[in-house]
Amino acid sequence: MKKLVALLLAICVVLSLAACAAKTETAAPAAEKKEEAAAPAPAAAEKTEEPAKELKFAWLNPTIGNPVYVLYDEGVKMAAADYGVTVDILGTTTSDPDGYAQQIEIAIANGYDGIITYPYSSGAMMSAIKKAKDAGIPVIDVVMDSTYEDTYYGLDVNEMGKMLADSIAEACGSKGKLLYTQTNFEIELQNQIREACYARLAEAYPDMEFVANDQLTVDSVKQAEVYTNLFTAHPDVVGLVVCDATGGPNGARIAKEFGIEGFKVACIDDTEDTLAMIRSDDVYSTIAQGAQGMMYDAVRLLYEHCTEGKTLPEFVGIPMITVTKDNTESYVEEMNNNAHFKGTPWDY
Repeated sequence: MKKLVALLLAICVVLSLAACAAKTETAAPAAEKKEEAAAPAPAAAEKTEEPAKELKFAWLNPTIGNPVYVLYDEGVKMAAADYGVTVDILGTTTSDPDGYAQQIEIAIANGYDGIITYPYSSGAMMSAIKKAKDAGIPVIDVVMDSTYEDTYYGLDVNEMGKMLADSIAEACGSKGKLLYTQTNFEIELQNQIREACYARLAEAYPDMEFVANDQLTVDSVKQAEVYTNLFTAHPDVVGLVVCDATGGPNGARIAKEFGIEGFKVACIDDTEDTLAMIRSDDVYSTIAQGAQGMMYDAVRLLYEHCTEGKTLPEFVGIPMITVTKDNTESYVEEMNNNAHFKGTPWDY
């Protein structure tokens, strides 16, 4: 009997130990899960801001290398430096309308963020500008109007014609026969300036008259031929009005070769050649149009449109000033006061 009790006790001890072992084995996975839950979560990837897009604008120069358009180039370069944008100068060296239109097509294909054009001819040039506008590229026209642009930075043609007439009348004492020349008869804006100049002269200066007019082109040799023919046919003229960037100084030189005494020239654009001849009394006056400031403003308009979402104005007027020997050294400061350089408030 004692042996049976001892055997039963031994069996109970073995079963008790087995149960404890089972509890220990089943508890282990729970401990592992607790450790896994306590493990730190991986760090979230840091967000990186995309770099700002570099803006690229195109300036379509009508005649690369022409002295007046060099002034235009200077304006866009100044603005590009101030605003940290790229402005590529495209265009032609021959004033070829079809070639100019092709350059606009190239600008469209290259995906520029904005285009500045000088639409001096109809046809293919206008079609190309319309194509740029249809492609969603903001377009600013300077001096001349394509009608497809977002902004026209333009001239008051009537005012310019009046200024030319008043200037040549002042130079010639309101008496005498005059010649008139312009770059090309196909440029409608120049035709409008001529008409305004003729109208002002007829209205205000009855003792003066234009006896001939002609077109010069941009070729200096051609200009010399035109002036030679005009002075040969009209040796009694006392003055010349010129709507062309280089035609004023060239006309003054040919008049001197013909020995015309007291001959006066009123022209447009403040090229270095023209200013030098004003200082030497070979040219009486020129009309400065603030080319650098105008082109600076055009780049600023595109920049603020692209970066701030500002609406482009439909029209901005080009400031003009008559430059004579009296103000050749001071007119630039006056013109710069009309420009809207970076930091200058501009409510457009």
